[in-house]
Amino acid sequence: MRKRTCPRCSRRLPYAARRCLHCDWTHAEGEAPARGTSFWTRARIQALILLLAGMIGGGLAYRNADSLAFWYAGFAARYLPPALSSFAPTDTDAGAFFYCARQVARRMDGEFSVETFPTLEQSRAVTLDDGRYRIESFVDETRENGARVRHAFVCTVHLVRGRWVLDDLEFSSSTAQ
Repeated sequence: MRKRTCPRCSRRLPYAARRCLHCDWTHAEGEAPARGTSFWTRARIQALILLLAGMIGGGLAYRNADSLAFWYAGFAARYLPPALSSFAPTDTDAGAFFYCARQVARRMDGEFSVETFPTLEQSRAVTLDDGRYRIESFVDETRENGARVRHAFVCTVHLVRGRWVLDDLEFSSSTAQ
């Protein structure tokens, strides 16, 4: 014979019982609504999902660490105030390049809608003595009226206590076709 369980408390009912000894459920009440999952079961499932998402995200971040570092250097150079520029990669060609590009972007004239930087491979970075860097590159801008302007620059910087210091900046602007 089939063993029955109480629909309210899920305990075993005696053979041919019409009433549960534990919760006083009676056969006349009919089937009780199904119980939902408990709080702790939901919490465990959510914790497992968060753990898996964290592991996948961490694996992707570790796998793409160089790309993320280069992206963050550009973000820090473009959007962070100078007091926070020490968060950009220090004492590297990429850090010097983005610091110089930010200095050029601050000196550009007019209203512009798009500003693009070349990759570090398209630029020339030379390490000088005493931790100084000389960067030769450009910043392109597209103005609201559609005109494209290229700002070529030569910049010399060095690192002092984790912050970039500008030694020299020469740049010229030319309208691109």
